[in-house]
Amino acid sequence: MRAFVRRLRAVETLGTTSVICTDKTGTLIKNEMTVCVFMLDQRRIEVTGSGYSVDGTFQEWDKSVDLKTDEHLALAFWIGMLCNDAKVERCNGDQTVLGDLTEAVLIVVAQEAKISLAKSKKQYPRISEVPFDSVSKSIFTVQWPAAEIAAQLGMGIDGKGNRLRTVHGGELKGLH
Repeated sequence: MRAFVRRLRAVETLGTTSVICTDKTGTLIKNEMTVCVFMLDQRRIEVTGSGYSVDGTFQEWDKSVDLKTDEHLALAFWIGMLCNDAKVERCNGDQTVLGDLTEAVLIVVAQEAKISLAKSKKQYPRISEVPFDSVSKSIFTVQWPAAEIAAQLGMGIDGKGNRLRTVHGGELKGLH
C-alpha cells in the first residue's frame, strides 16, 4: 500500500497513536484534536468547544461542573498539563502546536478550565522525568512545589526578587 503525504508531521502523529478518534469535523485532515469527553473514576464529563480554542464548558449529566470545587477533575487537569512537553502557541487567532497533539489537547482542556500553564509550571517545577516509553506507553515526571524546594535547599526570594539563603537559627540573609 502506498500513500502521498503532504506533511510528515501528520504521519509521525499517526505512528505514535494506538487509538484514532475521528468525527465529522475532520480531525485527521486538519491535524487537530479536541477533548470531547473526560472519563474520571465512574464519571463522564462532556467538554464543549473545538480545536485548540480555550472556549468550552464542562458538563456532567447535563449539569455544569463547578471547576473551582471539583478537586478530582482539577487534579486530572494538572497531571495532564504538567506531565507533558507540548506547547500551544497562539498568535493573531491562529494556534500552532509544537510537540505531540495528544499532549497539546491536555494542555488546552486544562486551559479551558482556566488553569494557567505558566503559573502551574512555575508553582510545580519538574525536577525529574522518565521519557515516554513505547512499551509501557507512559511518561513519568516528578513535580514538586517550588516553595518546598526552596525551603529544603535553604533558599527563598524576598519581595524585591533577591535570592536569600538560610543561616543559623533559620534567619534569611541576602546572597552576595
